[in-house]
Amino acid sequence: MHSPDVFPILPVAFRHGFFILHTMKPLHAFLRLIPPLLVLTACEVDQSPLVNANELFERAVSLFESGSYRQAEAFFTQALPLYEQENDLSRLADSYAYLGRIHLASGQFKNALETATIAFEHGRKANDFRAQARIHVLMGDIYALMSDYRKAIGQFESSFVLSEAFDDKPGKALSALRKGSALYWMNRWDEALSEYETALREYKAAGEEAKTALALLGMGEAYYRQGRYGEALNSLNQSKQVSASGSPQTASRLAVALGNTYRAMNEGNSALERFRDGANRMRTLRTGREYETLLLFSIGVVYAEGGRLDEAKRFFNEALMAARSSGDRLAENYLYLFIANVTERQIPAQQPAFQIEKRIESYVQIAERFRECSHLAGEAYAYGRAGDLYRSVGRLVEARAMYERAVELIEMRFAEFLNPELHLPYQKELELEQARESWYTNLASVLLQIRRPADALQVAERARSTALSRLLIEEVIPVRNLVLQKDMEEFRAKLDEYKLLQLEVSSLLSHRDYQAPVKIVQQAKTRLTALRTELGSTGARITASYPNYGPLTGGQPLTLGQLQTNIPRGTLLVLYLPTDNELSIFTVTRTDFDVKTVPVSRERLRGLATEYLRLLRDPNVYAGAAGEASLPAMTRFATLSTQLYDILLRPVDALMDRNLVIVTGSEFENFPFHALERQERDGTIRYLAEVTSVDYLTTLASIRFRVASTPRIQNVLAVGNPTGRNWSVDYELRDIRSFFKDANVLIGFEATWRNVAARADILQLSTDFRNAPGNHPFGSMALSDGETLDGSVEIPFKQLTSHQAFPVVVLSNTLGQGTGLTSLHAFLLRINGTSDVFFNAWGAERKASKFFSEFFYTHLSNGLAPGDAYRQALLNLIRTHEVSHPYSWAQFFHYGVG
Repeated sequence: MHSPDVFPILPVAFRHGFFILHTMKPLHAFLRLIPPLLVLTACEVDQSPLVNANELFERAVSLFESGSYRQAEAFFTQALPLYEQENDLSRLADSYAYLGRIHLASGQFKNALETATIAFEHGRKANDFRAQARIHVLMGDIYALMSDYRKAIGQFESSFVLSEAFDDKPGKALSALRKGSALYWMNRWDEALSEYETALREYKAAGEEAKTALALLGMGEAYYRQGRYGEALNSLNQSKQVSASGSPQTASRLAVALGNTYRAMNEGNSALERFRDGANRMRTLRTGREYETLLLFSIGVVYAEGGRLDEAKRFFNEALMAARSSGDRLAENYLYLFIANVTERQIPAQQPAFQIEKRIESYVQIAERFRECSHLAGEAYAYGRAGDLYRSVGRLVEARAMYERAVELIEMRFAEFLNPELHLPYQKELELEQARESWYTNLASVLLQIRRPADALQVAERARSTALSRLLIEEVIPVRNLVLQKDMEEFRAKLDEYKLLQLEVSSLLSHRDYQAPVKIVQQAKTRLTALRTELGSTGARITASYPNYGPLTGGQPLTLGQLQTNIPRGTLLVLYLPTDNELSIFTVTRTDFDVKTVPVSRERLRGLATEYLRLLRDPNVYAGAAGEASLPAMTRFATLSTQLYDILLRPVDALMDRNLVIVTGSEFENFPFHALERQERDGTIRYLAEVTSVDYLTTLASIRFRVASTPRIQNVLAVGNPTGRNWSVDYELRDIRSFFKDANVLIGFEATWRNVAARADILQLSTDFRNAPGNHPFGSMALSDGETLDGSVEIPFKQLTSHQAFPVVVLSNTLGQGTGLTSLHAFLLRINGTSDVFFNAWGAERKASKFFSEFFYTHLSNGLAPGDAYRQALLNLIRTHEVSHPYSWAQFFHYGVG
């Protein structure tokens, strides 16, 4: 008999978001299920006499574990009303949980969540903690397959707490293993390792070899992602030894992990050996075709890297056949892309037009394949490649159409089914995220070539604003305006429905053997179209009424006229568009618009900027640490400074007036334009900060933000050094009272989150701002716990938007080298209504921060506007010998205008 206490935790081999049941079959093998929405008639199942609910339940469990999920669903469904009559809450919980697993396997996430919620409620009413813990794991699995890892982690943590409270060691181990997987996919590898180690201890103690192997496998994968290859190989080889007689799927995953590790170590032959061994084993056993596909693909990638294109194409074709055999349409379509890309590499460079129509048609056909399974990312990539080919032969009108389609698709995409274990490797090898940026860039470049500069500017802005908008939408930023709260709740509810429908449709269509009901899919697609329209109109209404919050809804395209209306007189806006062959510089003033062109490639420009930043922070450059041996580095840095000025700023010299505003992009994150040097014909050299006032914006549209302002700074709130251990910060903050005697300075024990809510004209936060992998994009800030003298807590940075906006915010990062603050942090504060944001992008010596604070507050107290006080402070630093090198003063950025 199956008592509630031994109800199986079903994905016993769940690996990094990959759903595998007791039978060890992968998720997309279950997509052959008929959806629960269809009626299952009694004639479809074994009709031996069953006399009570328990017998129905036992039969259903037996069918489920044997892989007969359709029949199992029928028996579970028949058992439900009988258990309801008997008020057997525990068995109701178990039955609904099984049905939740079946719904999940069929790709119907909404039904799975609703069924799991019913199961949990029955378990709660029955006071069955084990059932509740198991159902938390089930709900975590559902969220993980939806790629909502934060919610998944919350469910796994709840399961762990319940299991720990009742000393359920298997439950604790499984919860830790699942949480480790979710953390792994969030790139929080240190935390993932901690969870895997917890699971490993429990499984080792229990003698669970198969699960011990899974924990070791997880650790090996995490070490690999951290670049700790020796430790990765150690964990993976241990896992291999433990699982020597384990399942073929575990062995296949190990082969993939080992091959990837050797490949990262540039040991191609060793990587090929592991990939081949794994593929051959799957072929011999005639099982695990989805892993055979991945292993054959991996072999092809290694050959492609080595330039052996014929071999690469052969293995990609073999992988494609395996994918087709397994029914995995996503893998099959991505492999068509790799075959097409290898074919492109075989075309002689001197014959770009060779069979161009046929080559373009192949990508268009692949796009159609992706469209048939509602996978927008793959469809967009294929259209982007077609655009590249049209552009390569000068057919710009057709190229524009392809790029516009690619951009449109990627902006429509909020969620789609993707097995991270089996499908993410294709996207990574294609560098899909980088490709997304290139579609915008290439579209803007084409528009410039066909003399549509205003449209090109709009596209360049969309590239930046769309990427930021997606980050903000996922973060669910606090909104204080009560009227706007209602609009945002409506928008988010519709977006949640849209994402769930996108996910379900793409899941239902992702597997060849699963005959998705045409009517259901068509209804979902119709609803998606309607929701897109509704989301667009809601977003437009919010943007029109509250421009600051447009980015939380995706925003609306900004026209050149709208932009120019908001530019102050005497201000020049500059936006850079690096392309493959040249740099386009958009210049906009209140009355004029122009585009300058510099013949420098994106790669060349990126290399110069990267070298400049490296040398800027080199002690040999800013401190002459190596004595005379430092001279070459110093000379090179000086050369780069003027060279980059000539490329980036010399073309707009004649347009500069009182204020230059630079719109930052991914190519120039935290790049100090204000520290570049202009060399005159007479040999005079001046920093840009000495030539004009230099400010920054994250997007063009942010110039329209409605911000808080104050005619004169009077009330200062300075908070920092929450642990009380950094005396130099204490000194720096207390010194503010020399200029504003009534400044509210809160340090140590008083530097609490509650006290940050105090009203003031300016807020200075001097503390540790952390932005480690996994808590991107905003990270956290350290504040006092308010209970102990040296105790601190981590507060999410985005919580600052829950307070009324301070007109001015100064962020001083005291953590290590001060990395972690970016333009995105300033963008968030300006969305909230802050006019001027100042921060240090890296950390130089503390005396630089002390001098900056002293000069800045001196000028503020003399009545200068914050932007003017900032510029004067920089000029003071340049003239102060101790901190005159750009390493010391270029770290300070101003986001705002004027």
